[in-house]
Amino acid sequence: GGVRQEISEKVPLERLATPEEPARAALWLLADDSSYVTGAHLVCDGGMLAKSCVPF
Repeated sequence: GGVRQEISEKVPLERLATPEEPARAALWLLADDSSYVTGAHLVCDGGMLAKSCVPF
C-alpha cells in the first residue's frame, strides 16, 4: 500500500518506472542510434501523457 501504490494505480502501465528505464532512454539519446532525432520530446511517463489526451 502507501503512496507508491496509489501513484502506480494511476499510471496506465500500472507501475512506477525503475531508475534504469529513464536512464536507458537518456543513454539512447546519447547513442548513434538516435542521431536523426532532433527537437523531439522523449516521454518516459508510463503512458500518462497518452492517457491525458483521451477525451473520455
